[in-house]
Amino acid sequence: MLKQFDLDGIIWDEPKSTWWEWQDFSELALKDNAEGDYVKYMEDFAEFFSEINDTLKAQQPDLTIVHFDEACRDDTVVNVSATIRPLDFFGTDGKPYPLTKTENITNRDTKVLPKYGERYLKAGRENSLKTMMLVENQRMSKAEVDKMDAALSNIMKMDVDLLLYYYYGFYDEDPEYKMDVIRKHIPKFKTQAVQ
Repeated sequence: MLKQFDLDGIIWDEPKSTWWEWQDFSELALKDNAEGDYVKYMEDFAEFFSEINDTLKAQQPDLTIVHFDEACRDDTVVNVSATIRPLDFFGTDGKPYPLTKTENITNRDTKVLPKYGERYLKAGRENSLKTMMLVENQRMSKAEVDKMDAALSNIMKMDVDLLLYYYYGFYDEDPEYKMDVIRKHIPKFKTQAVQ
């Protein structure tokens, strides 16, 4: 990739191998972790990404590397993933508004940035990493955009170094309204006192 494309950075976006009770059944993984110990698995996962990142940085030292996972991941994922080296930014993504009990979403409460995303920021800072958050705002109804509008100001006040967000209307009920809400809040990022 580094030879074929003029890349400034790489984002490791929600590696799908951090879900609880995941086990790698490859021959090498079973040889190293026959009991399927989850913490050991996550430590091997972190070492795997560290080796890849080392190789990438050796080829291109100024490459920016970002790693993030879903806000609903458990504390083992958060804390062990924050030890991956070398990283420039570490963080999470999630919903920018509280979810209600009527929404049929697994791990409902833990998908919310203001409530559970702070764990990622804390773990990143404890490992001398810059922090990031991706504000998940795709496929939104107008009622969900209303909830995002009410919650985004609190996210803008969080101590985050890099903020990512979607800015398109694909699949949305009222894309122009969503764009107006995002446009209203995003310029306030890093202009308010961090709480």
